[in-house]
Amino acid sequence: MLDKSSNVSKNNKNKSMLKKYWTFCLETHATDIFPLTFTQMCRYAIWLSRNNIGSWESGSKYINAIRQLGLAMHQPDPLHDAETWDLLRKRYHERIPVVKKTPGKVAIHLQQYEALAIDAIKYDSPRRTEHMAHDALNMFSAIRVGHTAPKVASRPDHLLRWEHIKFMPLGITSLDDCTEIFLHLQSTKVRGVISSDPWWTSIGKLDDSTLIHMCPVRWFIRHYQLNYLQRRGAAPTDPIFTTKAGRTLNRTAYTKELRERLQRAIREQLFQPDYDVATHSGISWRKATMSQLVGYISDSRAANHADHKDIETTRSHYAKDTVSQRAENSRVIASYNKKNSRAAT
Repeated sequence: MLDKSSNVSKNNKNKSMLKKYWTFCLETHATDIFPLTFTQMCRYAIWLSRNNIGSWESGSKYINAIRQLGLAMHQPDPLHDAETWDLLRKRYHERIPVVKKTPGKVAIHLQQYEALAIDAIKYDSPRRTEHMAHDALNMFSAIRVGHTAPKVASRPDHLLRWEHIKFMPLGITSLDDCTEIFLHLQSTKVRGVISSDPWWTSIGKLDDSTLIHMCPVRWFIRHYQLNYLQRRGAAPTDPIFTTKAGRTLNRTAYTKELRERLQRAIREQLFQPDYDVATHSGISWRKATMSQLVGYISDSRAANHADHKDIETTRSHYAKDTVSQRAENSRVIASYNKKNSRAAT
């Protein structure tokens, strides 16, 4: 059933789906593993819904994966016609409760980003500077995490490298005069085969003196000076962000370090020792960026910033209320009530 082509990501996904069925069989002590039956498929569907596969759209993919394996083994199809498949779908919608065991990833709030900045200043080092430059780039650019920390380090096709950046405006003689940093990659996406569509974004300098410690341009330039200009053997083709040992940074290592730093920053700067950092990962940065932008700039401009073709993608998957936006609602509510009370008198 596995594709014999070079599509590694697709094969890994198929393996993951099949592994889910073996886990189900072990946990439920199933004896009728093969040949597959309609009853077994119903049991599997119920188990999937209780193990974080919360919709029919997702569950049907797992069900169909094991179904196709059975067909490849020349076994009878338990869902041999449209009526049985429709019956399974109907029962899934009507009778199967969805119990999510793992929380969805949420945006990192601006206040938490500021706590990370203060933490990096407090524990100053070239490594902490690199971390903070990474955070700042993520927070202000909406860059996909796969461009800086791919899932598999051995396939760094989409990595952001030093050769992809340009300090602006053109012709500056000192980095002190840099007001913008332009970033360009050959691919817009980070999954599958490299797309021929180019991708670009930029970050700008924050001139407000109260925001200097959060400025993405200042953090990025400091990282460039400490970890590129002063590093022996540095080359333009090197990844901009790496592990402590200088290797390609993969998603697992990045998430582990992010959560450790975020836990310390939230505990020491925001005084929340029991905050669950497991709700955050690389995608939390894109959600943070778009949550800050939506409502303050035009929908089309927000979608362009996130590299989305449709603003509905931004709204439904990434844009959530920020702390400040939710607090502003209190003033809106009070203002509305004040107007109504005046009208009543």
